[in-house]
Amino acid sequence: VNKIDPSPTDRPTMTEQTPTTRRTTGLLSDKYTEKELRNALESLKPDDADPNNELNVTRGHGHLYGYLKETEGALGPSVSATTSVDASLFSDDHRLSVLQEITAHRCLDYETLMANPKTPSLKTLLTQAQTFRTQYGAPINLRTQIQISHPSMALAAEFKRASPSKGNILPPEQDNEHAAGTQSVIYADAGACVISILTEGEWFKGSLEDLTLARRQTTEWAAAADDTTGSRTRPAI
Repeated sequence: VNKIDPSPTDRPTMTEQTPTTRRTTGLLSDKYTEKELRNALESLKPDDADPNNELNVTRGHGHLYGYLKETEGALGPSVSATTSVDASLFSDDHRLSVLQEITAHRCLDYETLMANPKTPSLKTLLTQAQTFRTQYGAPINLRTQIQISHPSMALAAEFKRASPSKGNILPPEQDNEHAAGTQSVIYADAGACVISILTEGEWFKGSLEDLTLARRQTTEWAAAADDTTGSRTRPAI
């Protein structure tokens, strides 16, 4: 597991991640200004974390306020449940940590996506999801998957093409559009009952296509079981 240190000190040196991320010092993003990133973080009001809050549907990132709570030691003024959007979360000399910047970056990317008229509607996405479920099965409950492994160890695996601390992870010859599906089948065959797929594109070089391919290929792998292979259960992804 590659740890993203929430502290602004000892920031990991970045290698080139994507065409828009080339800096090795300072802010990692060439896409947004520091002010835009800070404003995005400060917009995550405490009550956005309530799963029943309508903002979680309309804005989609309210729950990310939890990340600010996790990194409050790295902030200027302490973040508390009473923090208001009018109160600055940062001291004047605060330097955004990697985790804070990624959080803010995703918030701004989401706003851009929702403003794009070509973005599929929620109704369209739900229809596509239902079609996929019909063919490849519903998502598996993570807690249930871990419980049914008892008393054996529940093995979790992770697929990511890159990370903020390590740069590119996959060897060039393996970094292709089929990598997520291929690696997920390898993990499942080795006994992984849970597989995490990193879909963030800026720092982890992932995509929703990676997630879809992993689900599809592990379902096909499980369905292809025979007397030679023995029974197979698709992992939770």
